[in-house]
Amino acid sequence: MKKNTHTILIICEGENTEPYYFQGIKDKIIAENIWAEGISITIRPEPKPIEVEDRLKPSKYKSPRKRKQIQGENEEIKGQPPLKYIQKGQEELLTGVYDEVWAVFDHDNHPARQAAFELAEKEIEGKKVQIAFSSIAFEMWVLMHFEQCSKAFAKSECRIGRDILNCNSGEHPEDCYGTKCIGGYLRHKGYLPYSTKSRKSLFPVLEDKLDMARINSAWLKHQILNTNAPIYDSNPYTNVDKLVAQLLQMDDEIIWCSISKGIVKDNLGISFIIEEDKIQIHFHNQDTQTKIIPADSLYLILSDNSQNVGKRMILQAGKSDFIQISVPLTTFCIQLKLGSKRIFFS
Repeated sequence: MKKNTHTILIICEGENTEPYYFQGIKDKIIAENIWAEGISITIRPEPKPIEVEDRLKPSKYKSPRKRKQIQGENEEIKGQPPLKYIQKGQEELLTGVYDEVWAVFDHDNHPARQAAFELAEKEIEGKKVQIAFSSIAFEMWVLMHFEQCSKAFAKSECRIGRDILNCNSGEHPEDCYGTKCIGGYLRHKGYLPYSTKSRKSLFPVLEDKLDMARINSAWLKHQILNTNAPIYDSNPYTNVDKLVAQLLQMDDEIIWCSISKGIVKDNLGISFIIEEDKIQIHFHNQDTQTKIIPADSLYLILSDNSQNVGKRMILQAGKSDFIQISVPLTTFCIQLKLGSKRIFFS
């Protein structure tokens, strides 16, 4: 290993879905040399080698039982999940082998969720174990590739004992058709025809929807801002986008805001005046230096297309300007590109 190689450890709670998903990302990183300075990614449990074409094939609906340990170096991680993943991650940070350690786990009604989040705030050798958390299951991140959904699912899959019921198949009287389990919902909507609980990488079939997943994840996080629920109690929720963006070196930031409140970002105040089918978008430069907003910075996004509605603005310090646009009565949002940031208003 070269001295300047960046090292990342990803500790997954799940045995199949998450490890194989991140293996797909790892394959892309290696194939496209995304990290110019070099990177070494360790995934636990370590996915067994599978053929690329096998990752695209539908899996059986019945999944193997989830083991109570993480594979890797034949080592069992003892303790209460998900707390034990943070503890193990901190042990690894102490060794100095890894530059980053991530713990990937779900809500899954674990009683130690709060303790895990609190422990992760402790610095180890100047670093923290970072958390990629989904509620109720990792499949919430999968769902973000297809739609904005604020439904609080009760489980990842409906089961009898430890066996998956294959909801949406109509094969059993307790089929919830996606009303209770997110796996059934994904199949009911036609997003994925098969279970995610398999030794297949979902990344190749989701990759072309990754930008939408990041936008929808930002939207989902925005939905909980007005609640008092901490992240570990939030349902739905996912911040897996943060880990994915880090792995794939995506340096743009996606922010979702309320059109009724506006925002101040990088000393630029943005506010809205809404009048039936028209919106005035006001920009106020609160900086001491001139700001230039390019003409291609502002877009009106509809369900089926986006329209550039901006104009080039040169804002002197303390000065303001505005753009007025006509908007449909249907659902829409406004996107502003501000440097490396993409800000969405709805």
